[in-house]
Amino acid sequence: MAWKVGIKMQAFYYAMPTLAVIAIAAYIFTSVKLHKFIWFSPVVYLALIGSVGLWIKIGTNIFSTSETGVFGLLTLEAILLEGIIEEYRYQKQNLEKNEE
Repeated sequence: MAWKVGIKMQAFYYAMPTLAVIAIAAYIFTSVKLHKFIWFSPVVYLALIGSVGLWIKIGTNIFSTSETGVFGLLTLEAILLEGIIEEYRYQKQNLEKNEE
């Protein structure tokens, strides 16, 4: 039973940096595509601060991280991605209105 929990946590440890890289790449992609830096809602900035805080906490002692911390980090990364996608759609819509 203990090895199953270890495998599940190991999968989350691989998912965390992958989601962080995806969030950073999505931000860079949208900024380049829109030719400007994008600004987010305050909720997304709070998620970013919380995500960085959890990354620091997890990074100090990765082997004693709880599942709750990992789920929290994954949730914050999902909020970041959702905020990037939402802002991209909004800015794209504004650009189309300005062109008309």
